[in-house]
Amino acid sequence: MTCILCDVADGTESAEIIYDDPECLAITPLRVMAPTHVLVFPRAHYDGLPYFLEREVESAGRSAHAAGSGDCRTARIK
Repeated sequence: MTCILCDVADGTESAEIIYDDPECLAITPLRVMAPTHVLVFPRAHYDGLPYFLEREVESAGRSAHAAGSGDCRTARIK
C-alpha cells in the first residue's frame, strides 16, 4: 500500500505546498474544512501520530511551530 503523504513529500504526488523544510511539509488539503485549514506532516513516514510523537518529540515541536508560522497563517486557502 502506498502512502499519499510520502508521495507528496518525495514529489511524485502534486499538492499545493505552503511550507517546506527538511523535516516537514504543510499543504492545502484536498477537502478544505475551514478558511485556514492546513495539513502539516513530517517528511519521514510514520504509521501514525502516536509513533511520530513518541520517537520525534523535538521534530513534532518544530512541525507544530511551522504550522503557526507566518508562512502557513498567511497562506491563502482556496
